[in-house]
Amino acid sequence: MNAMIREPLECEGPVAANETMIEASLASMREGLGEVKTELRELRADNKVIREKLEQKTEAIHQSHLALSAKIEAVHTILRDKIDEEAAASNSKLEAVNTSLTAKIDVVNASLTTKIDGVNASLTSKIDDVNTSLTTKFEALSQGIADLRGMQKAMFWVFSVVGSLVAIAGTLLAIGKTLHWF
Repeated sequence: MNAMIREPLECEGPVAANETMIEASLASMREGLGEVKTELRELRADNKVIREKLEQKTEAIHQSHLALSAKIEAVHTILRDKIDEEAAASNSKLEAVNTSLTAKIDVVNASLTTKIDGVNASLTSKIDDVNTSLTTKFEALSQGIADLRGMQKAMFWVFSVVGSLVAIAGTLLAIGKTLHWF
């Protein structure tokens, strides 16, 4: 057997101390690792509970949302129906008022047209009467002016003849006085 005898080295003392320290550190780490594993298990359990609560709350919120959506849709349907009814009622009222006012306007328009036609006929008759009267008066005035012109011509002739006779008589008288006939 070839066994060797080994002699203890001088550095074995500090190495053994290091080994003890390493073993103590490993034991401490194992103990810490055990605590971490325990805490990790607790956290996983807490996480599982929180996840379950979150899922419950999410489902409750989803159900609440669905119920609220259904209520909103019901209210929307009711309001839409009411709006449609009110719009139909308003449209029928407007149509009735429009028909009534159109009929009244047509009656008033016909009445005014009749009155306007009557006034137009009356005024046309009066204008024709005035026109006839003025035409008659203008014709009489024209005849009077023509008569005055004729009279003016006659007067002119009379004055011309009388003037000529006066001039001749004056001349004869002047000649007679010069000749001492008078």
